[in-house]
Amino acid sequence: MSTPAAALDLPAPRAGKADGPAGPPGPTPEDVAAVLAAPDRLAVWFQPIVDTVTGRAAGWEALSRFVDADGSRSRWGPADWFAAAQGLELGAHLEALALRQALGSLPGLPADTFLTVNVSPAAITTAAVAQVLAEHTDLSRVIIEITETDAMQDVGQVSSVCAGIRAAGGTVAVDDAGAGYAGLALIAHLRPQLVKVDRELVSGCDTDPVELSLMEVLGVWASGMDAWLLAEGVETVGEYAAVVALGVPLVQGYLTGRPGPEPVGPSDDTFAELRRQRARVALQGSVASAMATWPVVPVRSGTSPAEALRDPARVADLRPGAGQVLAHGGWPLALALPQQPVATTGGLRVAPVSLRVRPSEDIRAALQRAMARDPEHRFDPLVVTDPQGVTVGVVTVEALVASLTAVAEG
Repeated sequence: MSTPAAALDLPAPRAGKADGPAGPPGPTPEDVAAVLAAPDRLAVWFQPIVDTVTGRAAGWEALSRFVDADGSRSRWGPADWFAAAQGLELGAHLEALALRQALGSLPGLPADTFLTVNVSPAAITTAAVAQVLAEHTDLSRVIIEITETDAMQDVGQVSSVCAGIRAAGGTVAVDDAGAGYAGLALIAHLRPQLVKVDRELVSGCDTDPVELSLMEVLGVWASGMDAWLLAEGVETVGEYAAVVALGVPLVQGYLTGRPGPEPVGPSDDTFAELRRQRARVALQGSVASAMATWPVVPVRSGTSPAEALRDPARVADLRPGAGQVLAHGGWPLALALPQQPVATTGGLRVAPVSLRVRPSEDIRAALQRAMARDPEHRFDPLVVTDPQGVTVGVVTVEALVASLTAVAEG
């Protein structure tokens, strides 16, 4: 249902707080009225929400995109439209239209996926939004996100609406947790089933331990309420790996898929990378988490490892703290280990491969086997091989101890 333009009493826009230079003019009262009278001018785009276990789209966020009367994309962004409507005291009407359009797209989505829709605290208690919700008695695939951009004036009334959404089978989420007005007390009061972490906490979280700690706190809090955590704004592989390592079940962002007019999940290449990162995280606490890559030097048949090391260039190619694996057809034959100081000892010594381990082997088990070796080679590196026995890396005893300590502290 649309709202007839003639039925709208359009007041003058309220004065804004900014007193600096005026920006480009936004939608006029007539523009807002025209959209409310022609619902097709508010289109729904979809951004995938990805399950970090499967790497596939588990759901979609419905995003509003406005078009002009001729069908071309509006020169104003969604934020401009909603701000203009709010200034005209028509924000709830426009949000109700966005909600109606979004819910109308649900039948066209894959049956095993959900749809999330944003509604502000100010709008969710209004008659306009209540009418749209009343039109949908089954909300079992719908998540209503309470946005965190507005201060909530009546938490009790919002909670009552949320109870009605749950009664219809729907799910309640708090959006942008960790920023704006919604604190932990508000989350505790609304008891959402889904908590969306603000992108400011997600951006760069793979290199910022403070951000990770804050996200972990939100995760513990959500878990205590039997709620799920969703990391919003994931844009890099590093950020994805970091949130997966925290156990975050759902992610959303440009890495996993940009918004579009059709519900499209991650590309094949992205899916493969997500699966690789998941597998890598799953191996934490295993030899793979401590493994390093050393150069593999091919040794010709009939040539001894010592003879293969007589090339002076091999010493110059050594990285600090690293050696080389001497192999024939990828099979490790010996280790070339740096001696100290390199200048006075000729640089390298040959050590036998005294222990081979698999990437998935538990760190404790590998360390126990390493300590059971002869004292002469007890602290030599371990060679990591694949199921065919081919070298994939090397792990030092020091790295095993450090990883074991990190796991214990974690």
